[in-house]
Amino acid sequence: MIKVSIIIPIYNAQTYLEKCLDSVMGQTLQEIEIILINDGSSDNSLNICKEYAIKDKRIKVIDKENKGVSKARNTGLLYAKGEYVTFIDSDDCIEHNMIEELYNSVTANNAEFCMCNYVKENNGKILYIDSSIHKKVLEGNDIKNYLLIPLIEREDNQKEHILGNFRGPLGKLFKKDIIEKYNIKFKEDLIIGEDFIFNLEFLIHTNKAVINQGFYYHYLINTNSATMRYKKDCWKSIYRTIILYLKDFLKNNNLCLEAKDKVDKLIIKYFLMSIINEGRRNNPKSRAEKINAIREMCEDKIIMNSIKSVDLSLYGKRNNLILFLAKYKLPYLIYIII
Repeated sequence: MIKVSIIIPIYNAQTYLEKCLDSVMGQTLQEIEIILINDGSSDNSLNICKEYAIKDKRIKVIDKENKGVSKARNTGLLYAKGEYVTFIDSDDCIEHNMIEELYNSVTANNAEFCMCNYVKENNGKILYIDSSIHKKVLEGNDIKNYLLIPLIEREDNQKEHILGNFRGPLGKLFKKDIIEKYNIKFKEDLIIGEDFIFNLEFLIHTNKAVINQGFYYHYLINTNSATMRYKKDCWKSIYRTIILYLKDFLKNNNLCLEAKDKVDKLIIKYFLMSIINEGRRNNPKSRAEKINAIREMCEDKIIMNSIKSVDLSLYGKRNNLILFLAKYKLPYLIYIII
């Protein structure tokens, strides 16, 4: 019996791929399958995958044209035969006992979901990222109150959104039956945020979740990743779409009132990120185009309604000024600030 299917989407990852695959092949839990989705790589990634498949019969290589990480993960789900599913990025690696530790956690507690802490590595600097959820087993409303809604955005008294570090599918086990029963997929029209929505859609159907306090997943900061590059019209083309998916999810599950404050804060965060994005030096737009993009955001009802709803003092003097100017639709002054 295959206990865990490990899905690894791969795109031009030859620099890191062998370290990733070595960490997966060396897992103490043997009853696994390793599904490698080559997403149209133009480097040597596919050949590396094929070489590793010869070494280990548990490895399946699927070669497809480049359609993005969401399509790659969804393709992996189609082939997965394990009782549980986990996802690993091809530039990351895991501790040799991660899969066994997480699998033991879910099976010992008859749970459908488990997540662990992780280690963030950036140019030799190592940070241990703790979820700060100190309740080991979550059931019923505890899943909603400790995990699902807090994933959306921070509490007022938090300097940073700690759980925001855990929006992705990494360092987690998902019961495959739930994914299939409720047809849960990654949103293929989202460049980022697709894993956040996936987690929410899974957790709403979860009866029992386990928090494992181990630091088993190693996340490598890659400055070439999609989350690090300049994003064209990112509010309109990315963040607004995430918010619409989120609002639909909350509406369909009668969580709008409980999550309203969190959603407003997330909209403000995305708006400020989009404003900063427009001010980056590698933005190829003309000054007039940048100001027009800011003007469009200032006229967006989703953003304006949230600005009117939140406590602006939470955002610091500079951001507070940007939000004030947005409220009164003064895009040129915002442009000067950024």
